[in-house]
Parts: sequence; structure tokens; C-alpha cells
Amino acid sequence: MKKVNHFSLSFLCLVFALSMACSIRYAKETKAVQKEGLKVYKSDFVGDVAMPAVAVLHTATGSCTAFAFWRKGNIYRFATNAHCFVKEEFENGNIVTFFLLAELALYDKNGYSLGFYPAELIGASLIEGKEDFAIVETEIEVLEVPILKLSKNDPVFGHCAFTLGFPTSAVGRVFLGFVYRLVHKTDKRILLKVRGIRDGHGLSGAPIFDCLAKEVTAIIDSGFVKDPNLLRAFPISAFRKFQKEAEVKYLRYLEGW
Repeated sequence: MKKVNHFSLSFLCLVFALSMACSIRYAKETKAVQKEGLKVYKSDFVGDVAMPAVAVLHTATGSCTAFAFWRKGNIYRFATNAHCFVKEEFENGNIVTFFLLAELALYDKNGYSLGFYPAELIGASLIEGKEDFAIVETEIEVLEVPILKLSKNDPVFGHCAFTLGFPTSAVGRVFLGFVYRLVHKTDKRILLKVRGIRDGHGLSGAPIFDCLAKEVTAIIDSGFVKDPNLLRAFPISAFRKFQKEAEVKYLRYLEGW
């Protein structure tokens, strides 16, 4: 009877297990995802809610994207990225100062301007690979801007998702795709794979929506030059944590602490 080499079998099993793990690390677009994505284009949510709530953010450093997530009377708060406001930075990457003023430009679903509104930075945090969030506050009296709902859940691996914003060059404003990769130990950002973007500059701060729930599950932070349709984003749970801390600090600032 032939002897079985247990070492060889163990090694082969290990290689197989590792290959299986690697194969499911990145998701693939499925027919179900494509079907859900097509429904997004047909929904009233994109044109009547999402598009008027997403703005171009102009700062001293350039343009980003921001979205309305909070309102009290005529006062609105928009979420975006902190790197859009960086004024000065040390060589080791520590932020020294942020620009405090910005301008929000709103547009309807047909691309017509809904006005320009001065905004003030009330909170920001930038930690490479861990946090890149900012909140700006503005007053809007002439129209009612829709408020986007922040999801209680982070993005789900392989699920249909979409984003919309104002990249430098793209086909349209709505970009359909799926959650390509989840966070890992060294990088707390998920990856979103979409279609239609030629140059993603300007999309920083854009919301990512779950196709079915139509709630914000993540916020785009950056992309890749070689593949502009692959986007990095921080999950919404990280923003919620930042939001609570920022609001406490801002309240203390108003009260003169």
C-alpha cells in the first residue's frame, strides 16, 4: 500500500484555502447587481432627492462634492472631505490649519443652477487611511434642500451601490457599481467599482448609496489615476463617530469654551 505524504497534502490544502480566500477578497458584478442598478435610473429618488441634495463645494484648494445630511430651519449641514480644506501641512503629514470658508453650488436634476451659498467649516478630521471628514454649515432661505438619510449599516460586500457628484470628466452625474472590497487592517476604506468616470477629481466627498435602501452607506475620499472608476470611501459608521465628536467641539466653541 502506497504511503500518503501528509506534508504534501497539508501544503496543498493550505494553498487551496489561501487561493479561495484571495478569490473572494474582491467582488464581481453579477446580473442581480446590474438589475438593481437599472432600477436606480428609473426611480424618482435620484432626480428629486439625491441630485438637489448634492452640491459642488468650492474652497481655496479647489472643488469637491458635498451633500446635505442635516437641517434645522434654514440652517443646513453638508458632509464632505477634510482634505478639501487643508491650508498647511507638516512634512510628516500632520495638519496644521484648515481653510474655514467655502461656497456650495446646488443644481437640479436637469443641471440648472439652484444658487450659490457661502458655507463655514465647523468640523474636520484628516488621518491617512482612517478618517477624512468635514462638515460645513450654511443658511438657505430661498429653497428647501432635500436631506439625505445616513444608513445605520455600512456597505455590504458585493452589493449594488451608486454615487453621484461632480467629477472633472464623466458620462452623466450618476455612477452605478458595486462594493468591490471591504475595509482591512491597514486601510479603513472600502472600494467601490463603478462605470462612467473618466477623471474622478472633484468627486471627493460624494455620498455612496445602497441601491435598494437608497441611504448613504459611505463617503468617497479618493480614487485611482490608472482606474478612475475604482473609488475609495470611508464607511458611514466612521462618519457617524466623527459627527458626534465634531458637534460636541462646535457646541463648546459657540459657548466660548
